[in-house]
Amino acid sequence: MRNHFKHDKRLDAARRMPKLRHSVPGEEFDILDSEAATWLASQPEIRQYLFDKAKQLGLIKYDRESGTWQGSDAEEDEA
Repeated sequence: MRNHFKHDKRLDAARRMPKLRHSVPGEEFDILDSEAATWLASQPEIRQYLFDKAKQLGLIKYDRESGTWQGSDAEEDEA
């Protein structure tokens, strides 16, 4: 049964995820060891969604002069 909530279609890539572990029973959880999270983060559509959402929310900003992006609270590089 499909969820009928409206969502960004780029997240549909998650529907193709194979069986993967998110945690290992008996071990302390670490998101960096999650097979499921690693797979999701490797999908181009999901990466683009995350980037666009961070940009839309003002969490990252573009510096036209340097051609780079950085977090809105990150320290400016000292030249």
